[in-house]
Amino acid sequence: MRIILKISLVGFILIIILVIIASTTRFQITRNDTMEYFYSQHIKIDSTNIDKKIPKEQIFEDIDFLVKSIEEIHPNPYFHISKTRFYSYRDSIKQLIKHEITRDHLFQLLEPFVRLMEDNHTHIHFPEKSKGIDNKESLDKILENSKNTIEYKNYDQQIGYLKIRYFAIGRNEFAMLTDSVFNQIKKDSVINLIIDIRNNPGGDSYLADYLISNIYDKPYKGSFKIQIKRSEQNGIYMEGVFSWWFRPFVKSIKNFRDYYNTPIGGIYNDIKGIKNPMNVAHRYKGNVYLLINYYTGSTALGLATIFKDYDIGEIIGEETRSEVNEFGDVFPFDLPNSKLWVWCSTKRYIRPSGEMTVGGLKPDIYYKDQNDSIINYTINMIKNK
Repeated sequence: MRIILKISLVGFILIIILVIIASTTRFQITRNDTMEYFYSQHIKIDSTNIDKKIPKEQIFEDIDFLVKSIEEIHPNPYFHISKTRFYSYRDSIKQLIKHEITRDHLFQLLEPFVRLMEDNHTHIHFPEKSKGIDNKESLDKILENSKNTIEYKNYDQQIGYLKIRYFAIGRNEFAMLTDSVFNQIKKDSVINLIIDIRNNPGGDSYLADYLISNIYDKPYKGSFKIQIKRSEQNGIYMEGVFSWWFRPFVKSIKNFRDYYNTPIGGIYNDIKGIKNPMNVAHRYKGNVYLLINYYTGSTALGLATIFKDYDIGEIIGEETRSEVNEFGDVFPFDLPNSKLWVWCSTKRYIRPSGEMTVGGLKPDIYYKDQNDSIINYTINMIKNK
């Protein structure tokens, strides 16, 4: 009788726990407000202090903290620049500072310093002046006007044009918009589809995978492997990404177990498996042409690299600024005295082919675009085939 009561009590407690989990998280493993969590890592600055001056000693503390943190967090901070040259530039900045300076002045000194790393995911921000997708208010506007993310046009001779501006909206909304577009592409009997990801700064890789599933029906890898730097700072941050109920189970997952078994400062290689295309309503089976440029980056660059390595179609445009084997997955932190924001890469994504390419992704056909002339160029190329 006692055993039955104990089992009943345990069962009742488990039911209560499941109800709490379901009501608060809907069993989501990660937070449903990941970007909110990301921005919450930064200290909010009172805009009235925009011209606040920082004493010389505190400026030096910020500079040293910046360099030390980058070295601890970034998987390879000296990939493009030698440590000696980086330190020399740091010292030259210190020599320029003779007395207290404003936060804005410090930002103007540190922004080109960080840019020496040539990593488009590692940069410094003046939070009150940041614009674009790296600013929460700007990102919120993008999410509010999510229908502008995707633009579709039908041209003559069964040519379709699909513009993807961001991969930064909700997954369900992106899927609905994409499904609607590819349904229209099918109705228009398109046999040549131009996909334009010029100036696309990236976003959620799931959205890129969903787009790929609409144009490609074979298994593929998003990356051959991911090189991950283990740091104490990022480890604490990553635990917070998961829903509260799942955090006790994180270290039981193989990838995370291997990560936590890597010593602080070490690199863990996450070997990626094959992805199968998602089930989509209207998979396109015609010819595909991809437009890229210097500013195609992050998730958009990852999509273009998959496109290239699996020969999905022709790529037209310019070589990308970002490395094909790109650094990414940003960790956010503040400089302690000036409160300037810093975003630092924690991983390096190796292209699906596994080739350790140096430099940006090169198009199959180079074209220097002016005023969207690349669109007419591509249409005429298709018509002349």
